[in-house]
Amino acid sequence: MIHFKILYFFLAGIFLLAGFAECAQSSTAPAHGSVFAFYRDIPGVTKEEIAAVEALRKQFDSFVYADQYTTETFDDGSRQLKGFSALLCDWLTALFGIPFKPAIYEWGDQINGLSSHEIDFAGNLTATDERLKTYYMTEAIAEHFIKYFRIMGSEDFSTIEKSRPLRHAFLKGATTSALVSPHISYPYEALYIEDYKTAYHMLKSGEIDAFFEEGIAEAAFDVYGDVVATDFFPLIYGPVSLTTQNPDLEPIISIVQKALQNGAIRHLTDLYNLGQQEYMKHKLFLRLTEEERAYINKHISQGQPVSIATEFDNYPVSFYNTQEKRWQGIAIDVLSEIEALTGLDFKRPYAGERSWPELLGMLERGEAALISELIWSKERD
Repeated sequence: MIHFKILYFFLAGIFLLAGFAECAQSSTAPAHGSVFAFYRDIPGVTKEEIAAVEALRKQFDSFVYADQYTTETFDDGSRQLKGFSALLCDWLTALFGIPFKPAIYEWGDQINGLSSHEIDFAGNLTATDERLKTYYMTEAIAEHFIKYFRIMGSEDFSTIEKSRPLRHAFLKGATTSALVSPHISYPYEALYIEDYKTAYHMLKSGEIDAFFEEGIAEAAFDVYGDVVATDFFPLIYGPVSLTTQNPDLEPIISIVQKALQNGAIRHLTDLYNLGQQEYMKHKLFLRLTEEERAYINKHISQGQPVSIATEFDNYPVSFYNTQEKRWQGIAIDVLSEIEALTGLDFKRPYAGERSWPELLGMLERGEAALISELIWSKERD
């Protein structure tokens, strides 16, 4: 039987994905889903930019696209990076005919690499007036919201502040501290660090009480298993840009900016949601037991669907829409997400509509593994 924690995880995941989609789609775009197959197709690209790109195609075998280990750039064990960054690099590769290769760098190394031109592009810097003096940056390609990270079971802030000021850590040179500080009303000491690994060790040793960073950092702490990520309120969203510090690569930034202005942001929204789904799948499988993994693999390899009994008249949980001639409802949506992230297939072992006593009987006899809704009672337990 599928462990209930899987269902709980997916309910959280559905709302998480919805949040990412809303953030990305908040950007204005004149044409929904506009995708450009080649950079010359983008409106407004100049002859000078075309000449510059053609020169870059002869000069560079590939470009390095850097990110930290995040929900946008992670290793799922397949020996190649996955997530939004990888999908974005695939699109940029097709767009310019030059391979964009995602790579993981710690924050400090990334900043230094951009400066030395060892790193060609990055996609996790927020454009500010100060940075625009140094970097070439597009408008937002994605938006990140701030979270704070703590060790599971640690004392809450209100208890700690009774004896001393809280100690909060931020990445050195990031914009997070400036975004968060106006909204913290209690006294605290700010410490600035270079990478996520240092943040974890300082959290674990008690040197800091919390680490504030963009929510995409959650992936870096998954391996430890004892870090809790909490949304910071009020919710703060930070746009991030495609960025380079190499003036020779400025035409790439200029052309991508024109693509964004002509509707490509919609395509990036789709890529972002797909990348987040890949991360959710990866994180889910990290949490599963060997027994649960074996269950999923067995059903997939044998092409064996999981039987599900669904009510046809229990709106909004589960119902059959006679106008559209399809099953709909919260339970159906949850199962669709589970199918997408595990590869499992849920099927009703019957045709048409069945009464509640019939459905419950199927569950009790083992003819259905799941039912769309069942109210708990002592007798049923």
